[in-house]
Formats: sequence, structure tokens, C-alpha cells
Amino acid sequence: MARPSNCGFLEVPRVNPEIWSRLRDNRSGKMRDLRSANVQKAIASAAAALLRMLDSISGKGDNLEPKELFRKGMEALTLLGHASNEISLRRREALQPLLSRDYAFLCQNKDLKVTSLLFGDNLSASMNDAKKVAQMGRNMTPRKFG
Repeated sequence: MARPSNCGFLEVPRVNPEIWSRLRDNRSGKMRDLRSANVQKAIASAAAALLRMLDSISGKGDNLEPKELFRKGMEALTLLGHASNEISLRRREALQPLLSRDYAFLCQNKDLKVTSLLFGDNLSASMNDAKKVAQMGRNMTPRKFG
């Protein structure tokens, strides 16, 4: 979504080249930053759509038809929903080092849908499954060939 020219704050700031080049050996750090920048981009795009709607309603911008206003509102809502979900996934990742390794995989499991609870509504079932899988892994012995 194109941003209005008088709204520079809707631009996603890039990492200064001097800093970015020092992250050369830290691929995970760069990936974290890029994922955060993508969330910012979704929020900025949603804000730009809302600004276009408000400009149209106020008479300062293009006179959009109600269907187009609705479409822009849905677009903004979709982008904000995406941004919120991505932030929830980043929160899970941040909690991973704080959990025992038997449950840490839950932080990366995208099948656990975020609901009103960060790890979804059926966490106890997922944790029991995780416990069983971890136990199976500890009980397995490597086969000897030869």
C-alpha cells in the first residue's frame, strides 16, 4: 500500500549499514530483524490503508465509493491481524530458552494456533504428546549394523 508523502513514520526503518555489516556472522540475528521488519511493514501498510480511508471520508483525498472503503478497511484489518499473529510467534520464540527442552519445541510449533492463549487452547494435550515423544526418544537405542 502506498503511503502518503507526508507520513514518513509509516516507512520501515532499515538497520544502519554499519550495524548490518557487523551482523554478517550472526545469521539468526539478521533473520530476527527481518521478521520484525516484516511485522512493521504490515502495520505500516495497514496504517496507510486507514489513512487513505480517512482522507476519503474527510474529503481531502480521493472520493472512494463505500465498497472501496470497505475493501481498504478489510485490507487494513487483515494486515493488522497478520502483524498480531507474527508478534505472538516472536513471543513464543522468546520464551523458548526459559522452558525445559522437553517443551521448548512448542515454541516453534506453528500447528499450535494462537487463540486467547499464546500456545492455544489445547496446550495440556500438546504437552502430554511432547512428553511422550521425549520419553520415546530417550528409550530408543541405536541399532548396530554389521
